[in-house]
Amino acid sequence: MEINDDFLKIEAISKTINGSLAVDDVNVSFSAQKKIAIVGETGSGKSTLLKLIGGLEQLDSGSIWYNHKRVKGSLEQLIPGHPKIAYLSQHFELPNNYQVFDVLDFINQLSEEEKERLYDICGIRPFLQRWTDELSGGERQRVALVKTLLTAPELLLLDEPFSNLDLYSKHKMTELINSISNELNVRIIMVSHDASDVLAWAEEIYIFKNGKIIQSGTPEFLFHYPINEYCANLLGDCLFVENGSPLFKSTILDKQNNKKILLRASYLTIAEKNLENTIVGTITKIVFKGNYSILQVLSFDTTFHMICNDSGANYVGKEISFYFNRENVCYI
Repeated sequence: MEINDDFLKIEAISKTINGSLAVDDVNVSFSAQKKIAIVGETGSGKSTLLKLIGGLEQLDSGSIWYNHKRVKGSLEQLIPGHPKIAYLSQHFELPNNYQVFDVLDFINQLSEEEKERLYDICGIRPFLQRWTDELSGGERQRVALVKTLLTAPELLLLDEPFSNLDLYSKHKMTELINSISNELNVRIIMVSHDASDVLAWAEEIYIFKNGKIIQSGTPEFLFHYPINEYCANLLGDCLFVENGSPLFKSTILDKQNNKKILLRASYLTIAEKNLENTIVGTITKIVFKGNYSILQVLSFDTTFHMICNDSGANYVGKEISFYFNRENVCYI
């Protein structure tokens, strides 16, 4: 089936759960050429939105169109779900006391060649003979993902795919998701409460809050130019400095009334004391991050964070100078 540029269109959809609006009048079109992530705090409604897209829940109002055909809700069909849209929950359910190859063979809709290729891409051959209740969390998720892909979907919906994984498993899962998207040509929409899990993967991010999309754009744009403090904090650690703060009295930053300046650790650079427009502060803490450290520096009763690649040259109690290194300022 040919997938058009705007292969998924959502028109004014709403869904109420237990008397509260989980999805509130959402209108959006998704491009087939994008790796799409939906991020938001826990309880913001993003998982419900994913289930509505997959036809696993019933809309209260509005409509969802997949490749110009309306997606039926769960109450409109005997077996909920769209045949070309697959949904993988964060619990990656598998039946207990079954061998992995039996679980996968039972649901397989691919040719033998396609199935073998999928097994290779997803790296599950080492545990095909294992029992499902013997799998580790990462292995279980990998098998559940293969089980979902064996239904030959065109669109894969991933609900918090990193939520139960350690750092190493997250890296492996990210590589796997990229392989699925690039090698199998499966479109992916992923939801996560932790934007750091999707910043490097997504081509387009939609920020969700209280059942609504409040901002969207590329990861780079959203990281540097969020529309409010919720979006800024969701996308990474940051600090907001009052516009009239004496901290920037000697800098070239423009001042805007009733606005705060967004600061991230990468926006501040350690400088020589004799440079103009520098700020003096005292190191209060050094947080080792492996390839770099985060310095916590106290200045004007405010603690700033900045990246330092040579923490050995600095120590707690040392006085240092630093400056704001970005040409474009985000005011919130």
